[in-house]
Amino acid sequence: MAVKKGLSINLGPTLKQKLNPSLFQQLKLLNLNYLDLVNSINTIIEENPFIEIDANGDNVENKNEEKKEQEGTEESNIEEAELGIDIETLEDFFESVEDISFYSKRKEKEENLIEKLLPSRESAYDRIKFRVKFELDDPKSLIISDFIIDNLDERGLLVLNNDDIKNFIEENKKKGVEISLEEFENIREKIKKIEPYGLASYTIKEVLITQAELINLKHKELIKKIIENNLEDLAQKNYKKLTDEYNISQKIINEVIEEIKRLHPYPIESISDKKTEYIVPDAFIIEEEGELNVYLNDENIPKPQLNRYYKNIISDYKWKRGKDAKFLKAKFEEALNFIKAYDYRNNSLYKVVKAIADIQRDFFYKGPEYLKPLKLRDIVEVTELHETTISRIVSNKYVLTPSGLFSLKFFFSSSLKTKSGDFVSSSSIKEKIKKLIEKEDKSKPLSDAEIAQILDKQGIKIKRRTIAKYREAIGIPSSIKRKIKGEVKNEF
Repeated sequence: MAVKKGLSINLGPTLKQKLNPSLFQQLKLLNLNYLDLVNSINTIIEENPFIEIDANGDNVENKNEEKKEQEGTEESNIEEAELGIDIETLEDFFESVEDISFYSKRKEKEENLIEKLLPSRESAYDRIKFRVKFELDDPKSLIISDFIIDNLDERGLLVLNNDDIKNFIEENKKKGVEISLEEFENIREKIKKIEPYGLASYTIKEVLITQAELINLKHKELIKKIIENNLEDLAQKNYKKLTDEYNISQKIINEVIEEIKRLHPYPIESISDKKTEYIVPDAFIIEEEGELNVYLNDENIPKPQLNRYYKNIISDYKWKRGKDAKFLKAKFEEALNFIKAYDYRNNSLYKVVKAIADIQRDFFYKGPEYLKPLKLRDIVEVTELHETTISRIVSNKYVLTPSGLFSLKFFFSSSLKTKSGDFVSSSSIKEKIKKLIEKEDKSKPLSDAEIAQILDKQGIKIKRRTIAKYREAIGIPSSIKRKIKGEVKNEF
């Protein structure tokens, strides 16, 4: 046989890696969050006759026994090997003991836990307060922030005049709480920088400038100038005047217009009920009697289990051979693999969240500044799970805690070594930088070098450029931009 030049035939053996169905199903379910898991379970219930759900708590065994008696099915003595099914292994699933904690089995179960820990769906203002509470931790700041949020209109603008603010300050002074105008303004500025950006602004112009400052825009500085000086021209689509005044091309002004359209003049609309998307937590960390207990969220999740009635089917003589027998065997193995993967996912998720709760205990009790550096391999040592398994578990999953709702990835961060030899997380350093800047003299803000010097005195050796990197990551401008030039002017 003639072989074309440039081609060759290789008859030697080759080695290929192929995931077995059990492992494939396991890896697939590890990645699923709460909502995806529910969809996956519902899909396999529809497609596989060997999986059923005891959704109403009925006794599946009794139902199947009744069904068996009605049909008068007689079991035959088929060898398990004919279908390749290990009945002893299967029985383990009927009498399995769960070592993990599910919220539905909590002894002192509270109704509507998510609604209790998360802000009410009926009030966008409550949702804003919930976000603000995590940023502001001292009582005085919360008094101010609550007053500001309570006086936002339906657009998210602050409807207060100078007399309203003075009266608020006087009322609190009578209660023994000293609040200055500068403190009030500082809290308002912080609220403006919490999503949705621009809340508590006095004017639409202030809203748009705040958003332009905080989000990523190609023509940021130009857009801020146009909003500041030419908002009326923009509203009237007087683009020719803008191109002439700023000496820019039609192409540039078109790009600017498209970027400005990304801004929201009424910030509260972005979190209104009709647009709100809720994240359902995959687990809870709940403080009970001084301890942090972990529960997996199994509310409204149908629990898959093998159908006991399978014996009546696979023991029927007519399924011993042929295509039907192969089909049933494949579906049975699929069901078995799915339930194994389901249990493995739950056990792995519980172990990881429990390890996070134990390691980051100080974070939950003392605040963000106490977040410890954490890497995947640290969880490996505690859980004895493989690092890739942990990586899949933390992907796209959330935990609801007394401190708020967090992505599992939030708790993992890099670290820096202190002079004492201990390690501090990058997230903790960002929190320290944030607090230093909050307390700085606004007329003489701290430079990155000065912040580095302060942290050095606290035992944290860090370079100026790293300070700049962390500062930019948490959305804080440079000291030059932070410097207050003159008194704050309120527009009404």
